[in-house]
Amino acid sequence: MMKQNDASFNKELRYAMIRKAAVKVQKAAAQRRQVYKLIKSAERIESQDHKKEISWNDAEAYAIANYSDVYKTTCYEEWN
Repeated sequence: MMKQNDASFNKELRYAMIRKAAVKVQKAAAQRRQVYKLIKSAERIESQDHKKEISWNDAEAYAIANYSDVYKTTCYEEWN
């Protein structure tokens, strides 16, 4: 009986060690995915159009495209 208990103990110990290693690998992979998502999010924020410089020749087109309601009100409607 002693041999059987030792075998089951070794099996449990091996399982615990494998599980611990698997959890460690999964945590590292999850952390890499999170860092990748943060980097991509930061890149998207940095590449947004509102942060780009507007040259003078396309300023009116930019204003109409993004702020047409305010632009039309300012340029074309009469002020009382």
